[in-house]
Amino acid sequence: MTSIFNHNGALLMGYMVFLNCIAILCVAPQFSRNSKHGIGLFALAILTFLMSLLPIQSGDFVYYGQILQTGRNFSHFEDFYQLLWLFNPDYIEWRAVVWGACVLLLIINIKLLHLNDKFAAFIFIITQFFYFGTMRNMFGFMLMFVSVTIFYISISSVKKYPLIIIAALGLWGSTFLHRSMWMYVLFLIVGIIPINKYLIKISLIAFPFAWTSVFVLSSWFLSTFADTEMQTHADAYTSGERVSTILQTTMELIKNGAYLYLLYIVTSHYCRPKCNFPNVIKFLIRYSYFLFYVGFLFLGQTSGGWLYSRFTEAGQITFMFVMMYFFYNYPRTRNVKIAFGVLIVFILYRILYITMRAPEEFIARINTITI
Repeated sequence: MTSIFNHNGALLMGYMVFLNCIAILCVAPQFSRNSKHGIGLFALAILTFLMSLLPIQSGDFVYYGQILQTGRNFSHFEDFYQLLWLFNPDYIEWRAVVWGACVLLLIINIKLLHLNDKFAAFIFIITQFFYFGTMRNMFGFMLMFVSVTIFYISISSVKKYPLIIIAALGLWGSTFLHRSMWMYVLFLIVGIIPINKYLIKISLIAFPFAWTSVFVLSSWFLSTFADTEMQTHADAYTSGERVSTILQTTMELIKNGAYLYLLYIVTSHYCRPKCNFPNVIKFLIRYSYFLFYVGFLFLGQTSGGWLYSRFTEAGQITFMFVMMYFFYNYPRTRNVKIAFGVLIVFILYRILYITMRAPEEFIARINTITI
């Protein structure tokens, strides 16, 4: 058994830095205005697939490899992923199948939503490209959003009603791709709640009161949706190796601040009487709003604080599709460009953080994965 990377840790880091820099440079023409220059969906799929194969920026990349190859904590994975491993016990090929399917579903949803491919690539690169291969539940998210889009296509015409069955099967199937997906699928119900400027004002006024009582809410989520193993694993996000530095926490808050500003721009247009957004985009706006709202209820909480990252990450993934639609049709004002810039700077910060932190120790951990 030899290291899968043959101790070429520096080369692996260079691979990660190179892909991110190339991706950002390729979509840069879309930063200030709509442009014919940039990359299409095929190039986006290739870059994302390559990035997802070796996402060394995530500790889970090493953790998953160790689980699969040692058999310890194998039950951490859902049956679907265990079955894939039994058919082909090769870590990189296993990742190729899982995240290859994720990339395919991403492209399918962009096509179903009739989004501009070059601008969609730009938004994806500055929002999810860096993280796409780090989260196993990304497979569930992509299948869930494709199913939601198919559902709205199905109800647009009587002739398309049979597609509802496909949408329902997709939503059901997504719950088998990560233990947390039941929570997000059930949470889709809030997306049908009509929001307007009055509801938004009331929800913001009520936020401080809701935040103080979030301990009860977090306990309910944990007891309802999470088994003991999931709770123990979730607690790791706020202890041990996963404790964020003050700088990292500050950068995360700044990044989420950029998302909240962009969400404010979108919702201010959504609440106008003559809003003509497609129904599926309206749904995703509402879903994004409530995901961010609930996520921030857990910010700074001692109990269930891990749900802050869970819900805000889900909000960012959802809002990505909204951004692809809205900001292609909305002028890039100075503040919007600043918000885009913050998202790009955060990616560059994460790259710098990874390449500068104890690289020898990090490379040693990577080399525990063998073939």
